[in-house]
Amino acid sequence: VVWSTIPAAAGQPTSTVAVKAEADIPDLKMHAVMTLRKNTDPSLPASHTIDLRVTFADSAEIKGIKDMRVPMMRRDDPPSQDALSGVRVKISDSYFLVGLNRGDAELAHNVDLIANRGWFDFPMLLNDDRIAKLTFEKGADGERIVNDALAAWK
Repeated sequence: VVWSTIPAAAGQPTSTVAVKAEADIPDLKMHAVMTLRKNTDPSLPASHTIDLRVTFADSAEIKGIKDMRVPMMRRDDPPSQDALSGVRVKISDSYFLVGLNRGDAELAHNVDLIANRGWFDFPMLLNDDRIAKLTFEKGADGERIVNDALAAWK
């Protein structure tokens, strides 16, 4: 996974910075991009959003994603996972949007999980009804980038 920061646009507050994680999975002929950002749209009832876009080569065995659950945040030791509190919306077979709940308790829960867990797991149901999971490991770069973004979003 390659982690990066999408800087705030010129003239925009630092709270509009976003986190991007990209992964190529050559064996599956798949490319995935996850983007995490603080929600600045008052009409959207979410504290943060997570975009997940997945593309497959024409010759890939997987043709699309039928459904996806809300992301799970996982740690290594002991291996346990907890779901983020939010709602997911399917935009297409290759694009999902997750809005994280903005209530005080849910916001604190989500921020704690994002800050302190090392893995984003996306449980999926593929178009051919197979079950799959797409995982993004934060690693050292991801930890630093996510923590910097969380600080900018306060």
